[in-house]
Amino acid sequence: MTGRTGELDDLIVVGCRILDRLGIFDSSGHLTYRLPGTNSFAISARKAPGLASADDLMVIDEEGTVLDGAGTVPLEWAIHARIYRARPDVRSIVHSHSPMSRAFSISTQQILPVFGIATPWLHAPVPVLDETGPISSSEAGDRLVDVIGDGPAALLHAHGSVIVGPSVEATVVRAVTLEQTAESLLRAISLGPVRSLDAMQVEAWRTNTPAGHAKAWDYFIAMMEREETQ
Repeated sequence: MTGRTGELDDLIVVGCRILDRLGIFDSSGHLTYRLPGTNSFAISARKAPGLASADDLMVIDEEGTVLDGAGTVPLEWAIHARIYRARPDVRSIVHSHSPMSRAFSISTQQILPVFGIATPWLHAPVPVLDETGPISSSEAGDRLVDVIGDGPAALLHAHGSVIVGPSVEATVVRAVTLEQTAESLLRAISLGPVRSLDAMQVEAWRTNTPAGHAKAWDYFIAMMEREETQ
């Protein structure tokens, strides 16, 4: 009745474990998917995302009303609710307090396009929502929508990041890639001036780099399976 599917439920759980394993998630954070044909979304009840299971999933609409499931609604439900309401192109969202997103959220240094392979989606500086505090109301969620615009990501000042994508798999890969990009930028800054990609270089990379996430997603799955059998 709610539109949840077992396949998408499983992807959320696997995605949470990947992000936990790779240090994007800690005891907080959430990964969601949009229920097809709606602005409602599936999200794990409030708990550490790496411990989530399909049984923990709830369905929430764009106003924060629980349509299905039991448990405590995550504090920052509005991140997902209001982005899904405003962005029909978005099918999945991740919010985390990853180390690099926190670091850059309190710095005047922006996360810039410095990783050619990521340019099909990460081809502009990542904006920052300057207000502090949790995104726990529709109004705060709408302010985040204004900042992220039609882009793939935004940082939250002294808080973390929000990444959106066209699928659960793509969003997970983007979250990992954003962290890697920020880490490379931080290391470069420690060496001296940074040479980010200019507009012509970005366009060249975007023209010649296949867009997609399947290769990275398959690698993450294989990595998890290998660890589970050891």
